[in-house]
Amino acid sequence: MSTIGLSASLMMGARSLAAQRAAIEATGHNIANVNTPNYARQRVPFESDFAMKTDVGQQGLGVVANNLQQSRSLLLDAQIPTNISTLAYLEEKGNLLSQVEANLGQPLDRLNSVASSQSVNSSDGLSEALDGFFNAFQALSADPTSTVLRQQVILSAQGVARKLNSIDKNLVNTQNQIVSQISQEVTDINSSLSDIAKLNGQISMIEVGGEVRANDLRDGRQQMVEELSKHMDLNTQEQADGSLTVRLGSAAGALLVSGAYSGNTASAATVKLAVDGAAPTLDIKSWTGGEAEIAANLDAVAPQPSAGTLAARIEGVNTVIGGSTAGLIQDFDRIAASLAALVNAQHAVGFTLEGSPLYATTGNPTFFDDDAVDGNPLGVVTAANIQLNSVVANDIRKIAASDTAGEPSNRANAQRIAQLRDSTAGPFLGGMTISNYYLTSVTGLGVNLRVTNNQKTTQDLLNQQLVNQRDSVMGVSIDEEMTNMIRFQNAFEASARFIATIDEMMQLINSLKR
Repeated sequence: MSTIGLSASLMMGARSLAAQRAAIEATGHNIANVNTPNYARQRVPFESDFAMKTDVGQQGLGVVANNLQQSRSLLLDAQIPTNISTLAYLEEKGNLLSQVEANLGQPLDRLNSVASSQSVNSSDGLSEALDGFFNAFQALSADPTSTVLRQQVILSAQGVARKLNSIDKNLVNTQNQIVSQISQEVTDINSSLSDIAKLNGQISMIEVGGEVRANDLRDGRQQMVEELSKHMDLNTQEQADGSLTVRLGSAAGALLVSGAYSGNTASAATVKLAVDGAAPTLDIKSWTGGEAEIAANLDAVAPQPSAGTLAARIEGVNTVIGGSTAGLIQDFDRIAASLAALVNAQHAVGFTLEGSPLYATTGNPTFFDDDAVDGNPLGVVTAANIQLNSVVANDIRKIAASDTAGEPSNRANAQRIAQLRDSTAGPFLGGMTISNYYLTSVTGLGVNLRVTNNQKTTQDLLNQQLVNQRDSVMGVSIDEEMTNMIRFQNAFEASARFIATIDEMMQLINSLKR
């Protein structure tokens, strides 16, 4: 009777030993990497070896152990970086808005529908300083000759100016810190892109011919992509050679990594990133070539990052804080300029305690001016430079509380200045009062902060769900691995026993020849 024979059976046992050993080794590798980020568990796929036709029918020749396989979900691997970028953007945006809140000294995220002004009022905020200023003129109207009340007007006016100065300084300092962070972040991004390109080269080299897969290197590359996604939104596409093409933002975005190249002149299409411009037009541009060539090779990047910490920081610099033409700095410049224009115009038609028009005095001093022009002509007043004119600050008699010459007890002009709190004639406020314009600005910022925090909570839950789904596919379960180890160990022992049995049979046959 023809069968596969003892020699073939012995080889079948040897292949089984090798297969079970490989499976045990893969199990050990999984257990060792149970805490390795982004590690996808591996397994050795078994297949039945081909069969031979014998007198007893088709007899199999045992098992074949194929190349190691990863348990990965390509769909989840693509979705998670996108969601990581969104979450990182919301987290960083929330942090930056909170920093701005601290600069303003206002509780931006505690807004009530009717009591909004109460939410914005703070003993350390601009709203309180403005109220104090107008209240001081209201008090002065009750006793225009009072030196104490006149001094209170001086102090409250200086308080408003200093508060505006302080807010502008804090905003600019925060803005400069963010710009510094952006510059360092771009450097880190370029370094990460280079690392991904290097891994591309290693993976392509190992996987040439398609017979094996560089599983561990792929795990490391995926981890790098996800870390990079915290900085900005990416579009990735795996190529036939196993390399990963990385673009900024979308499939039509700037090509950052192509094969083993990143920002290298060896591949003219790939670029590095650089920071260009200043608020409120700071943006990310690309360049190629050596470091010395950056300034001469900056090119526009479209689209700009729209997610990740980089996008949040650029938005914070350009849109939230802004400059003379955008953002909070523009809003506070408008408040300062409108306050100066309204108060100066009304103060100019009044009369001082001495009975003279203020503008008839030496230097024609205004009430508020900028720190570059102390007196007339009035320069460009901003939140950064507004101050109480030194002529007024140094002589309380120069406060023009009267509207009639020679009537020091006249209070009409002080009353009119106090009533400016309700004026909608501010030249830069779009028909709003100063307080309402300020309230609109900061409550809008507060709504932004609240919405951002709510979106962040939702996005965090979504990210966690995706990560949990992927962990169920690729994560290492110690219980499962221990069970597999027992299975493979028993199979290994049985294979060894099978080999021993075949060996005994061969020895018995050999002994029959003696």
